[in-house]
Amino acid sequence: MHTNFVGLLCHCDICVDTNNTCVTKGFCFTTTSLQKETGIISRAYRCLDEALIHPPENPIMCHYANPLNDTFVINCCKDRDMCNKYLNPILHVRNKSAEETAKQ
Repeated sequence: MHTNFVGLLCHCDICVDTNNTCVTKGFCFTTTSLQKETGIISRAYRCLDEALIHPPENPIMCHYANPLNDTFVINCCKDRDMCNKYLNPILHVRNKSAEETAKQ
């Protein structure tokens, strides 16, 4: 059986015309974001285009883990179609006492 590689199928929350899916030769990703002004936490599910992944085997963009940033986190996957649908990136909880100590 011969199949042509088309790409990785990902869940995509903004892709209403394609049944909430997108296709990439890169990675699928899920982000969690906090709007500080409103306190609203939102999730985004998308494709990470092949052109944006550097280095290709382990993209820097997929490792956003700044412990001082409590408003955005990203997780990526490429192990199977729709792998990002069940990713659950958790926002960092900022330790205010550690920040105050660092400022002194």
